[in-house]
Amino acid sequence: MKKSLFLGTGLISALGSFPALAQENPATAPGQGLTDIIVTAQRRPEPLQRAAVAVSVVSSEDIVRAGVTKATDLAALVPALQASSAGGTTASFYVRGVGAFVANSYTDGAVSFNYDGVYLARPASTSGVFYDLGRVEVLKGPQGTLYGRNSTGGAINVLPQRPELGKTSGFVDLSYGNYDALNVQGAINVPLGQITALRIAAMGIDRKGYNSDGTDDDKGWAIRPQLLFQPSDDFSLRIAADYYQQRGKGGGGTFTHAVAFNPANNSYTAIPSGLDSSVGTFDSRAAAFLGTAFSGVSGRTLGPLLSSPRVNNENWGLNAELTWKTGIGTLTVIPSYRQFKQEATTGGGGFTNYTRDSDKQFSLETRLSGDPSARLSWLVGGFYFKDTVDAPDFRVTMQVLDSFQKYKLETESLAAFGRLGFKVTDRFRLVASGRYTNDHRSFAGTANVLLDVCASPTHVCANAPLLPFASSVADTVAQLGLIQVAPPTANSPAVYIQPSAAAANTIFLQGTTTLDQSRTDGRFTYHLGAEYDLAPSSLLYLSYDTGFRSGGFAFSGFRPTFGPENIRAWTLGSKNRFFNNRVQLNVEAFLWKYTDQQVSHLGPDPQLGSTFYTENIGRSTNKGIEVELQVKPAQGTRLFADVQYLETKLDSFKYTSPAVTNGTANPPPYVACGVTPPAAFTAGSNYTIDCSGQSAFQAPQWTINFGGEQNVKIGDYELIARASTHYQSKSFIGFEYLPSQTQSAYWTTNAGLTFQPTGGAWSISAFANNIENKRRGVLSYYNSPTSTVTGINSAPRTYGVRLSYKF
Repeated sequence: MKKSLFLGTGLISALGSFPALAQENPATAPGQGLTDIIVTAQRRPEPLQRAAVAVSVVSSEDIVRAGVTKATDLAALVPALQASSAGGTTASFYVRGVGAFVANSYTDGAVSFNYDGVYLARPASTSGVFYDLGRVEVLKGPQGTLYGRNSTGGAINVLPQRPELGKTSGFVDLSYGNYDALNVQGAINVPLGQITALRIAAMGIDRKGYNSDGTDDDKGWAIRPQLLFQPSDDFSLRIAADYYQQRGKGGGGTFTHAVAFNPANNSYTAIPSGLDSSVGTFDSRAAAFLGTAFSGVSGRTLGPLLSSPRVNNENWGLNAELTWKTGIGTLTVIPSYRQFKQEATTGGGGFTNYTRDSDKQFSLETRLSGDPSARLSWLVGGFYFKDTVDAPDFRVTMQVLDSFQKYKLETESLAAFGRLGFKVTDRFRLVASGRYTNDHRSFAGTANVLLDVCASPTHVCANAPLLPFASSVADTVAQLGLIQVAPPTANSPAVYIQPSAAAANTIFLQGTTTLDQSRTDGRFTYHLGAEYDLAPSSLLYLSYDTGFRSGGFAFSGFRPTFGPENIRAWTLGSKNRFFNNRVQLNVEAFLWKYTDQQVSHLGPDPQLGSTFYTENIGRSTNKGIEVELQVKPAQGTRLFADVQYLETKLDSFKYTSPAVTNGTANPPPYVACGVTPPAAFTAGSNYTIDCSGQSAFQAPQWTINFGGEQNVKIGDYELIARASTHYQSKSFIGFEYLPSQTQSAYWTTNAGLTFQPTGGAWSISAFANNIENKRRGVLSYYNSPTSTVTGINSAPRTYGVRLSYKF
């Protein structure tokens, strides 16, 4: 890796040896050179090639061609990004090995998701925005200065098309493909006088599930009206609203392995399920597999997943952007209110999960900036954010463990930030920025857990009852006819039995965890940078950034709270255009130091048996190089490649796991790491797990995108052929680092063909994505109560036709 970093920095330095290639040249004929892309990654409009920041841009055309309808689809287009769902409606993002596994509404991501300049707190609310877009920006590395909270890994900015004054225009796209995928989207822009414009965009999608049980479907519709009022060049006000309704069955997964424990030698054996990656967890074949999976907790095999998958979600928001050029600077004000309601029953994680919650968030960002072209440029701003999650009903049904949660989470964040830029010379600039963030969070709720335990000396209770899909512990007790024989105490759970011969050796333990806590985390994060123009079309930049993600809570007496995580990042990059804008070469070398890493996972709890919690257990070094190349050798021809080499190492990754639950010794954790047992198995004792030296999960060493586009003239018409391929080396996609949680290297290829009149209004396209039909694993986790491993997979091969009309 040292050689690779040396090569990367050497390549960047070598670019300075060829300034003549990037000097001003005679204007390139229209259509013959690469076009400029304007980005706002640094809170001001500027050409992408002049932005001294590590950012990848996905155009609206690429989003449509790749069939992106949700945030997790972006990973195939940006080599630095990895994304997955937890088998339900949430989304988890990782940038260069820094991210978070988000499985519920009280877990925050480490890559901030921003829609139309507004931070979205809940990862489940990131769907329904991928239509009529201007572009998507993916910023790589900590963005703690300009983007604030929860951006240790980076930021994703989804930016819709804006209304245009004095222009009547619009478009309609209609596509149909396999899995009966019908996707319709369109927009219309209408001037309302000379100083006002209205733009209305809408989208509808109806696609059957990729999995055999109907899960991994996509059904919903959305609408986005925007009104622009611009009486002068110095003042504008844009008001926007959006609404999205999601239906269907939601995300899904498949069982990959059953896990058998041998108490004679404290060893585990992973038994492949034999199921294809398309067999969903609610399928009858999955039920047959569960009939062979032996749960060491209940001492018997499992039944089919209970209930049926369904999703009923709504997401809407109001936001505005005021821009006013005053005598002292440009004032920008962005107020926003958003609300998300969720009711979903999912089973992609290998168990039934029911969620009913709502989220309300309000944010206000205000910025005042000077002239960015002045010798001394400046920006100051403030940010206020309040988010309230009310979850009256959150249930996890594993058949041997039922968890019933009710909670309320409130977050209030205040931040002040500023940026200074100084032109030392016409070609050399220095930049410094900083932000102080204060996050106050409170969490109050109750979790009731019922555990189905085999108390037989043989650890086998073959005919014992399994726990039903119920609304509460009282409902379960009623359905099974349980009788309480021991009340709960300060140190032990309540004990129930079922008066039947089948349950003679089974006891039911009921524990309760009540949390009412608050915490405040404050941190100053900053950015230091230097920029040098090697030539008019060649930029060299160096930066140092810090970032942090505030702490939080979980329903666990074992791990009720966790602290902030921190990151430091060094970046050396160069952006270049050569040969009359026909060649673009961007190179970036990076080194990140990640400390107090927050890791969210399913794990044992000494009182509740098993629960989902977050803990600070990671310290890692992530480093590498990314090279992006675009070439336009002739009019109508474009070639591109983006290659990232990433090396990650967990410098320290040690954590503990309860050795005793409810007075009974636990077997050692099932992990592919070092495990040290306690000196004595007593209450409060723990196993120590050490995964230090491993690579980070969701961090493939090599990620490569390359492809091309060719336009062929046929009389008054043109034929446009496109092809691209994505390669990714093997990576770990599970917390336990098990062999079954390794995604092997793979290729996926997309292709498309478009026929249209030259300069005309209509087009017809044929497309095929993931031609290899490789359903790669994007997430895997081990459920110790059920002794099963579940995988979440990417989309299979999709193909179809698309009709487009614009005016």
